[in-house]
Amino acid sequence: MTLFLKRTRSADDPLFVICDKSGNESYKVNYAPGKIFSQQRLLVTDAQGRTAVKIRRLPIAGSCTYALRMGKKRVTFVNIITAKGVYSHFYGINYHIRGAIAAKSFDVIDVDKTLVLSHRRHSGYCELDIADGADELFCVAVSVCANMMNIIEKTALQAV
Repeated sequence: MTLFLKRTRSADDPLFVICDKSGNESYKVNYAPGKIFSQQRLLVTDAQGRTAVKIRRLPIAGSCTYALRMGKKRVTFVNIITAKGVYSHFYGINYHIRGAIAAKSFDVIDVDKTLVLSHRRHSGYCELDIADGADELFCVAVSVCANMMNIIEKTALQAV
């Protein structure tokens, strides 16, 4: 299954839109409404508007750590950024990252090296090749987290 993840730039639009091959919106990603720390919580909603995944960014110094909740399944996705690169780990699931997550071109593999997700960056969008439909929500959530790393939301803070 192939999905396409696109970052939107308007304040009125969702942060990300995930579409299928025919261009139909499968998922939308928005900040959680009404929370004190709403910039730290994301909601992935399906085409019917139901919440499919809850993503919470944990404020841990020296890392980009995300807690993913897909129904009763919970996974923690930790990215440690060093001078030598980004080291990524999953807790709560036996998957690993292969490739360059900072360049947004990476694979998620199982312990037996079975491909779960292939994430490729193109100009303006990212392509998600998901091997098994049962892992679709997990793959969408990981792709959103990978694309949230190193994003400055306030334009006043961006280097000119």
